[in-house]
Amino acid sequence: MHIRSWIVAGFAILFPVAALRCQRVRPDGPECSTIDARAANPAAEGTYAVAMRDTQDCPDTGPRSLAAQWVSPPADSASMEALALISRNIDDRRVLDAVSSAALRTSNSRRVRLLAMTTIVSMYNPPQTVDAWRPAGANPELTTLMWGITTRHSPINGAQPTSVASRAGILQTVRMMKSSDPDSVVRKLAGKVLTHFASN
Repeated sequence: MHIRSWIVAGFAILFPVAALRCQRVRPDGPECSTIDARAANPAAEGTYAVAMRDTQDCPDTGPRSLAAQWVSPPADSASMEALALISRNIDDRRVLDAVSSAALRTSNSRRVRLLAMTTIVSMYNPPQTVDAWRPAGANPELTTLMWGITTRHSPINGAQPTSVASRAGILQTVRMMKSSDPDSVVRKLAGKVLTHFASN
């Protein structure tokens, strides 16, 4: 489970839109209808990461498209990691709500739930980030958390930025994962997140 492979992918995905990282929310441009259509059918774009990356140009339809992807997350690892990486860079209530729901949806795979959890936790206190990681082939019980500080600019504001109250709900989601997720690995890592914030 190479969740930390986003480090390499991040430069290719995020730096092309670095100039867009500002606090002022601007309206969708005329290109956003095309971007929205590509995001709804990313296979037509050829590269899932490119289709998702382009949604960052659209403060209204972009977060909506990202949120829709979390309802039925992609099956392959590279696409799932791209979705998580881009989502944590968007400050929009719709994305936060969708990722939180994916973290609690036990029909999702462990991998998806862990990526969802680390995505919302990385939204909680930027520029601090966290990722779940374990050596290739190792027992899942050896999965651990890797905390870091991103060098990215401030998150891109969507049309519906999160509030202090909605961000506070992130830790409540993690508490629910710790208490009720059926997977012991997920429960353990959720507990480690809570311990981290309790001691910092």
